[in-house]
Amino acid sequence: MNVHGENAFVLTQRGNAYKVEKDYEKAMADYSEAIKINPEFRRAYEQRGYIYSLQENYGPAISDFKMALSLNPKSYIAWCSLGFNYRQTGDLEKSLTCLDEALSIHPMYFDARLNRGITLMNLQKMRNPVPICRKLYLWRYGKTTNSK
Repeated sequence: MNVHGENAFVLTQRGNAYKVEKDYEKAMADYSEAIKINPEFRRAYEQRGYIYSLQENYGPAISDFKMALSLNPKSYIAWCSLGFNYRQTGDLEKSLTCLDEALSIHPMYFDARLNRGITLMNLQKMRNPVPICRKLYLWRYGKTTNSK
C-alpha cells in the first residue's frame, strides 16, 4: 500500500472509531478526507454512505454506495446498503434488485435476507411474512427450525 492508501486506511479506521462513539460529524470528516486522499478506497465510500443513511440523507448515501460498487461490484455489503437506501426512498423495485444482487454474491448474508423480506412485504408480494421472518430470526441467532 502506498502512503496515500495507508493514510486513507488510517482515516477510515479512525472514522470507524468515531462512528462507534456516535460522533458522526468527526466520522464523516475522516471518511471524506480518506476519499480525497484515495478516491479508489471503497470502504471509505461504504462507511460514509452508512453515516448518510443514518442521517436519513439517502441521496448522498445512494451515490456513495454506487461509487463503492463501481470500485468493487462484488461488495455484497454495498449492494445490501444500496437496496436498503432505495427502499427508504420508496423505490422498492430497485431495492429488491440490489438485495437480490447481494444475495447472489453472499446467499447467507442475514441483513440482505432480512431487508429483502421487508421490501417484499412493502411490495405486498408476500402474503404471510411471519414464517419467513421467524425462520430468519431463528437462523440469525443460531437456532434452526423445520417449520414452513
